[in-house]
Amino acid sequence: MVFAAIRDSANVYFNYANKTGYCMDGDDTGATGSLDGDGWNVLQCNQLAMPNSTGNASMFLPYTFNYTKNTEICQQ
Repeated sequence: MVFAAIRDSANVYFNYANKTGYCMDGDDTGATGSLDGDGWNVLQCNQLAMPNSTGNASMFLPYTFNYTKNTEICQQ
């Protein structure tokens, strides 16, 4: 009963079209279905740029957002 409830909850996201015979792919950890990684690039290029840079005083790797480079990549 608990597993059926979990499956039904997951189907709201993964099987929103309510296709019969649908089987969830447990290896699809990115939850992108038939989309490849380019789907995220399209999403990123259609959103307002949220530059986030980090320096050496952060737990994250140093990264400097380059607005011009980002725009060039999105316009390709």
